[in-house]
Amino acid sequence: MLEVLAAGLKAILYAAALCSAGAALARASLSGAWSGAAAPMQAIARWAGAALAVSACMSAFLFVVRLGNYWDIATLGAIFLSPLGLALSLHFVAGVWFASGTSRLAGGVAALAIIIAFAVSGHAAAKSAPLALLMALHVSAAAWWVGGLWLLLRAARAQGGSDFAKVVACFSTQALWIIGALAITGAATAVWLLEFSFDPTRDYDRGLALKVALVVALLAAAAYNKFVLTPGLVHKLSAQPTLRRSIIGEMSLIACILAATASLTTFTSPHHAPTAVAEAIAVSGPIDIINPWAASTPGGVTTGGGYLSIINNQEEVDSLIGASSPRARRVSLHEMHMDGAIMRMRELAELEIASGERLDLTSGYYHLMFEDIDAPFVEGETVVVTLTFRVRGEVEVEFPVRRGAGHSH
Repeated sequence: MLEVLAAGLKAILYAAALCSAGAALARASLSGAWSGAAAPMQAIARWAGAALAVSACMSAFLFVVRLGNYWDIATLGAIFLSPLGLALSLHFVAGVWFASGTSRLAGGVAALAIIIAFAVSGHAAAKSAPLALLMALHVSAAAWWVGGLWLLLRAARAQGGSDFAKVVACFSTQALWIIGALAITGAATAVWLLEFSFDPTRDYDRGLALKVALVVALLAAAAYNKFVLTPGLVHKLSAQPTLRRSIIGEMSLIACILAATASLTTFTSPHHAPTAVAEAIAVSGPIDIINPWAASTPGGVTTGGGYLSIINNQEEVDSLIGASSPRARRVSLHEMHMDGAIMRMRELAELEIASGERLDLTSGYYHLMFEDIDAPFVEGETVVVTLTFRVRGEVEVEFPVRRGAGHSH
């Protein structure tokens, strides 16, 4: 239930962000064709900005609840000092700015903040900086399109005949390039995220295929408006209301695309799980340590996760009772479990391992928690950890850092 609510809030946030930023961009680029565009575009930006600020706050609140409803300083710091926290903060500030009313220049700055928010958080940002830049260009083009459609709807009510045709012609001229850029950056982003391969067995790939189908339908509707309806605006009285209805259809398709995007980013991921590694014994003896690794951490996050498998080769029960690392102020044992729809965490005093048994500390269940790390864990480096067992004593292990589905506390 919480995941569904999160996806719904994200769809609202996406729509509000594109409407507010798009209103500012369209106001800047199309006001020459319609001198009265400032007032209606500012009104749209106000309402969309208010919705953006509220949805950003609610999304932050819901994210804390989904992490177990812990409101301690460590958890809040890990969230709001992360890229997600930065993105939500930018959305909130830009939303408040738009809601309070902005000049043309200030609206451009607020729109830039929204575009940056999409670039610093999400699947693209997690992949690479160039892909994040590509996403920023894609969002900019999408925002302009949404804002332009709002402007056309308002102009259709206020103008008629040749005046409205002039506004549509200006929009069409700019749209030819901007929507082309939108399609190119969107296709490049999708191919890059999928690493140049399409796997229909993966949920993300199937969801992306549905989104692409919606985009194709949207582009077809836009082409119909431009090449069929627009030429008749001056000569056919019925062309203007028909175009207006078609624009509403375009905006409905955009709403569906945003809902599909919110679902993709909430329930699935294009990133492959950590590559399966052959059983590599890092430490052997009375206690075997197999495939230890630590998850890379975003800048600003002060906690991280460690994962490994342990085999007790002794003839008696042993327990993992602690751990330490020079990279963290404290290393604790944690368990994650589902309590209804809420993922909860709790610290454990020890983990017992029967003779001849294997204990797996994996993402999403048992794991080590590095607290107050001295610097972000960077993929490719190694973190030294000392594991303490009740019987075996201390065992020093090197944890390679790699990107993976590790839990971020």
